[in-house]
Amino acid sequence: MTAARAWPWATILLTAGALASAVALAPPPGAPPVRALSWLLFTGSSVHVASTGWLFTVPAVRAYAREHAVRCLWIPVSLVVIAAIAAAAIRPAAFGWLLLPYFGWQLFHYQKQNIAGSAYRSIVSRYRMPVMNSSDRPAKPSPADEAGALETLGRSSGPASLILSSLADGAKHGYALTKDIESFAGVRLAPGTLYEALSRLEAHGMIEAVESNDRRRPYRLTATGATALSTYLQAQRKVAEVGLRRLAGSWALT
Repeated sequence: MTAARAWPWATILLTAGALASAVALAPPPGAPPVRALSWLLFTGSSVHVASTGWLFTVPAVRAYAREHAVRCLWIPVSLVVIAAIAAAAIRPAAFGWLLLPYFGWQLFHYQKQNIAGSAYRSIVSRYRMPVMNSSDRPAKPSPADEAGALETLGRSSGPASLILSSLADGAKHGYALTKDIESFAGVRLAPGTLYEALSRLEAHGMIEAVESNDRRRPYRLTATGATALSTYLQAQRKVAEVGLRRLAGSWALT
């Protein structure tokens, strides 16, 4: 069993075990709960949050976390440390009042996580790429096929043209591509869209990965990709010129 599969199953077992133990340790009506039950409920309520660590088995998530280390790594770690210090320094009676807003925030956070998890699963299911053997990969297009090379990528042709345009001035990794495309095209590619297009472009020989000492994986444009992009942009410019000329003649728009 892979780590990606083991993590959610471990989370399910921990959650089920916490619920069963809570029932077994529940005090009779009117009696205060034992300390073990209090700790169990406090720890069990955090299992849901901790289970999001499974997302770090996804390469795209790890890359995003490295690019946003302060928000995704340092702030969460700092909050855990601060909470531990507060629990040790504040009297139990006073600390109990702090738990009220904490659990209120946690319940609100659960709902956001549920929505985000559903959205992420939808994106992954939509853009999941099949694993191909080297023998299954498409052959690099010949010069005669390069004129329509981008069109052969189907729904990825639009994002692919943006990626190739971004790489035309040098190699970039995924996050740098996203920011550059957003700056010149006003479009922010979703991770699923970006990595599907990168996979297709690399399979068609239009881009290639560059060795790097960093964990991030940069890509650069190949000669095949440059030719395909030039042909694609020339065709788009011709369409744009015709459209603008007709708008100017019929609608007085320039």
